[in-house]
Parts: sequence; structure tokens; C-alpha cells
Amino acid sequence: MQWQDSVEDASMRWLEGINRILLRETYDLQDLLKDKEDFRQAVERIRKLAPKVTLEQLRLLTGIPGDPSLSEAQDLCEDLIFVHALADEACAGFGLPNAPPRERALAHYFANLLLTSQGSLSSFPKHHGIVLPKMHTPRSGLTLRSLSHHVTFHRSEVEVMWRATPWVNVQENTLNILCLPWPLKVDTQCFKPERETFESVRYFTYTPPECDDSYLDDFVELALRASETVSPLHMLVFPETALTIDDYKGLLWRFRKAHLQGPVEERLKHVPMIVAGVQQELQEGCSNEVRMAAYFAGRWYELSQRKHHRWKLDHNQIRQYNLQGRLSTFRDWYENTSIVQRRLTFLAPNGWLALCPLICEDLAQLEPMSDLIRGVGPNLVLALLLDGPQLKERWSARYASVFADDPGTAVLTLTSLGMATRSQRLEGGKPNEKSSRVVGLWRDLIRGWETLELGKDEDAHVLTISADWYEEYTADGRTDHGLSAVFKFEGTQTFPLSKLQKPDKKRSEAKRSDDSDAPDQEPTLPQEKWLRGWENIRELTAATYALDAAMQVESKHLDIILNLLLNTDHESEFTERVPQQILVLRRLLMKAQEGPKHVGVAAQPEESWPTKTTEWAAAEIREQLSVIAEAEGEPASYYKLLTEKAIEQLEAEPDMPADEVADDNKWISQSVSIAILAALHYRIAKMRRRPSPQHEGREWTAATNGRLTLSEAADLLEKIEKTLDKYA
Repeated sequence: MQWQDSVEDASMRWLEGINRILLRETYDLQDLLKDKEDFRQAVERIRKLAPKVTLEQLRLLTGIPGDPSLSEAQDLCEDLIFVHALADEACAGFGLPNAPPRERALAHYFANLLLTSQGSLSSFPKHHGIVLPKMHTPRSGLTLRSLSHHVTFHRSEVEVMWRATPWVNVQENTLNILCLPWPLKVDTQCFKPERETFESVRYFTYTPPECDDSYLDDFVELALRASETVSPLHMLVFPETALTIDDYKGLLWRFRKAHLQGPVEERLKHVPMIVAGVQQELQEGCSNEVRMAAYFAGRWYELSQRKHHRWKLDHNQIRQYNLQGRLSTFRDWYENTSIVQRRLTFLAPNGWLALCPLICEDLAQLEPMSDLIRGVGPNLVLALLLDGPQLKERWSARYASVFADDPGTAVLTLTSLGMATRSQRLEGGKPNEKSSRVVGLWRDLIRGWETLELGKDEDAHVLTISADWYEEYTADGRTDHGLSAVFKFEGTQTFPLSKLQKPDKKRSEAKRSDDSDAPDQEPTLPQEKWLRGWENIRELTAATYALDAAMQVESKHLDIILNLLLNTDHESEFTERVPQQILVLRRLLMKAQEGPKHVGVAAQPEESWPTKTTEWAAAEIREQLSVIAEAEGEPASYYKLLTEKAIEQLEAEPDMPADEVADDNKWISQSVSIAILAALHYRIAKMRRRPSPQHEGREWTAATNGRLTLSEAADLLEKIEKTLDKYA
């Protein structure tokens, strides 16, 4: 453990030194590790030996051990590994709203803000490479990825969107995922051949069946029934191109309405995150994308990610899906969808969940996504497919295994029931063979394979998974102290789409007739008031990280965090005295916040920074966290005071109906209060899990901050959960 202890001690001292510089407590980088002679010597030797040692000498190290002529190459190699390990350990927890220790909170926030603004933790231009947070280390084999726990380096054309939102989970590290394989039936008419272009291939357009209001209402009603059984429902997942853009927005509106309207006991208490394959008509053609929407404080925040590879239908697939009467088998057919800047989205709302969605072929194609996903190692990949049954012998299972085995990412694939039942075996099939109703496939490192099969009159699965912590090691022998979260399968339940029998045309018409006197289902509230896009989730992410850090620091340092959020940190003393390395990063961060396109984020909508809502949020955070000063010196009262103030703020505002919204000032006040309670919930909930024995002292102290007894924590947790049930 001497190697591990030396690296961890040096990394913590280094990051704490950076934190002190950002807090204006010191301005000399040389003071950071003045008593860590091994680090100073390593850096000096690297500077001295790097120009002298050749790549050939480094290559010969593995073939001629002990050769005295290679001693300098040996020294350089050892020093590089040491400094690399130090940098890796210093980045532990970056990218996660994870309640960093007070001594490193500002440095964490600075890194997270850089990641949010430019999609990389590095100051390098993005064409040289990007540095991203890392969730898993490979458990077998020996690659460059085996050398780090916390960060990963890549050269890639892909633009990375890393986002975080306030997240509350009253169940310990458990997720309930409603898998709805819509549409339940796919007609031949859904596949439309495009006009002849006299090329070697032809193009087709897939249009999902129309989803009228009655079905959208059924989706919400199904979520309500599922919530009564599993409570709460955390996520609702649809397959590829399951919904049109209008249906998708109509669904979001209905979920918001179910949360805000009706008798309190009948409302949807916890609105699930929605992950859906969405199609919309654009000027350049159809777009095939995945939308992730998270509900927070009465509004939806969404991310979108386009499909990166077109679906190709060859002779055999045309026959497999019984499309030979619709599409000619003479040529291959490509999906007519627009391909734009490739983007990969990660949503990391807490320390044990990092989610990444993919669309169909993007799971199978090794480039350019696979390397990034294996490097980051998200805990969960959701693959939305327009495919046949999800059997273990088919292609999707093979590629899911790649991520599950290395680095340990759990994978869920989901196709529509309509496509699964439309598929037929070309070889070895029996006459009149019954269609498969296996719509999903789960693969994790612990329990292996689980198929999601629907019986007669069953239309949806609720999949329950949980995260356990496992210890992982780097190739240089460092442990992560059992802090890697790995999802495993716990069980599944099935549901019909409606309390009535299978939905059909007659039922839909009857329902529309019954609802003829009902008020208009369409939202009257302007969309921008309840549905927020990229720029708004960027604001929410930056504010989430700011709050995470602000709750850890002393009151006198609160303004420094909020000035970073607002991009207004221009103190002459700081800019004149700060080390050049820190100043370069600060200027890069300012540039990225003001204009993301200047740092290679071409797909990010441009809006002046800070926005009005960000300014209001900063003011509200400052006001509500003023209790820090009141509680300094009495840490046990800090969480209690913060909880009471947030609840008081929420109770002061009246409930808003679904077709209204509070003005922005009031809404920001409510949002910050809910975010504070969510952050407190996460901090207290961490006390439910004790770390590994060798990491007990440090991690347990970081989790509790010495602020609460276990009895006080239980009381406060219950109080927060009741409030969030009512308001969040």
C-alpha cells in the first residue's frame, strides 16, 4: 500500500493546493508540494530525460530487463507512471455532483464547469484530444485504459455533452425502468420507398404509426399503475423512432399535468425521466434521434442525440421483416435520415449513475462511439432499437457483451413489439412458427443475461436494477477502494397498456367519444415555459455543480463560486498574482462559457452568458446558503437550518396548475429550494453505505462531514422525502 498511499497523499495535497490558489489563500505553485520530495524529483527528471530518451529505448525496456544502458529510460518510465497516477487520483469525483470535501470543493467545481462548457476536462485544443471522467477500470487485459480509475483520454471527432441534474432517489441505489415497446404493431405502410435516384442503393423512410391522444393518456395511466406497484418509477424508455416529435411533446405535457393537477392523492408523485426514440421532419430530411427528458421543479429539461449510422436493409433483412412486397430485393436500401455532427451524451446526476443512450446501429459500429464508451465506462447504456426479437444469439447481444465484459457497463436493449413480431426466421424456421415477443435484453457483469419477453395481453415491462459497489484495480496496482458502482438485474414485472384489454381502434374511438366534453388536452402554456432545451440544461448543470460546491465551503468563499458561475471573476489581484497555468484555465473557462463554439462545441446553441435565470439562481443560492454563516462552528445544525429554510421557501408559494407557471423569479426560488433538498438528500443518503475498511476513515468522514448523528440523519431524511414528494 506504500505506492498507493504515496500517490493518494500527493494528489490530495496537489488538489488542495489548487483549491487554495482559487480561494486566494496562496499564489505560489511551488508551495503546493514543497514537502513531497519524490514528486518534485520525478517532475525534474521528466524534464531532464524526456528530450534524451528515444522511443526505441522505451520499447527495449520490455526485452532487455536490467540493461544498464537503458537506466535513463527506466527512470523516465517510472516517473511518468508516478505523475500519471497522481493526476488520475487528483481527478477522482470529477463530473459528478458528489459532495466533494471542503478542502477540494472549489477545484472540483472549476473542473466540472469546464467539462460542462467545453465537453472536456483538459485545456488542450479538442483536435489534440479530450479528457473525460471515468466510471470503470477494465477488469481484465492490459491496455492504456487499465492505467487510470478516474479520467480517460481520447482523440475523437465526437462532441461530448456531459450533463447533471438534481436527482432524488428514496430507494437505495435502485432504479425502476418502465420499458414500453411501442408501437405494438408495425404495418408495411410504415416503410416508404423514396424516389429513384439511379444510384447503386435506394433509400426508404420509416414513419411510426400515429399515436393519438388516447394512447398518450394510456402511457401516463400505465406509469401511474406501475408507480403503485414499484414506487417510485424512475425512468420510462421507448424504442427507436417510437414517437413523432409532436407525440413526444404531448407526452411530456401530460406527465407534467398528471404531476400538478387533480386530487393530491391521485397525482403522479415522482415524474420519471423519459428516454425515447423520436422522429421529426426537417428541411434536410427526417431526423432519427434519442431524446432524454428530466423533470425538475415543474419543467422538463431535455437532451437530444442524433443517430450516427443509417440502417441498411439488405436482401435477407427485407425478407426477414416481410417487406419484399414493399421494397425491392434487387438493391440494398438505406434509411433516409440526416447525419450531422456526431455527439455522445452522458447524464450523471449522482455518484452511482452515469447514463448513456445509443440508437440501433450506433451500438454495433465500433467507430467512433465504442472507444469513448469503453473509456468512460458509464454504469448504464440504453440502446434503442428498431429491430427483431432481442435474443441472446442475435447481433445486439454480441455487442452488449462487449460493454458488459469490459469495462463492466450494464446494457439494456429495447425494440418495439411491432418489429419483434414482424420478424421471421429465414433458416430453420417452422411453418406457421409463432412470432417471438422478446422485446428487450439485459446484460450486466454480475447476473449475466436476462430477456424481457411479453406474454399475451402484456405490453410493457418494469425492470428493477440495483447498483452494488465493487473494488477495481489499475494496472499499476492502485485500488479505487470499492467505489465503482455496477448495476445488476433484480427482477421484472409485466403490465398491459390499459386496464381494458388490448388497445384497438374501437376502444380508442370510444374513449375519444367519452372525452368529447373534456377540456382541450393540448397545452395552452407557451412551450418555452415548460420544456427546456440544450441551453437550459446547460444552465441547470452549471447551477447544480455550483450548489454542490457551495454547500461544502465556508461562507466567506461563497462569492468566489458564484462569480465563477456568472463568469464575473475579474479581480485584478487574482489575475496579476495567480500562476500562469491557472490563469490559462480560467481564461479558457470564460471563453467556453461566453461562446461554446470557440472551444469546439459546434452543436451547442449560442446564448449570452450568464443568462438572466442564471443570475437569479446565483442570487437565490447566495440568499438561501446564508445559513452557512449562522451555522459555522456548529456543524450539526447546518443541515437542519438549510432544510428548514428550503421548506419554508417552498411553503410560501402556492401550488401552480399545469396550464400556468410561476414567474421566473418565483420559479427560480422554488427550483433552488428543491435542488438544495435534493443535494441534502444525497449527502445524508450516503451515510447508508459504509465504505471498504481500508477507506473507512476518509470516505465516511466525507459522507457525513461530522454534521449529523445517525438518528438525526434518519429524521431529516424522512422530512426531506416528504417535502420532495409534495413539491418535486
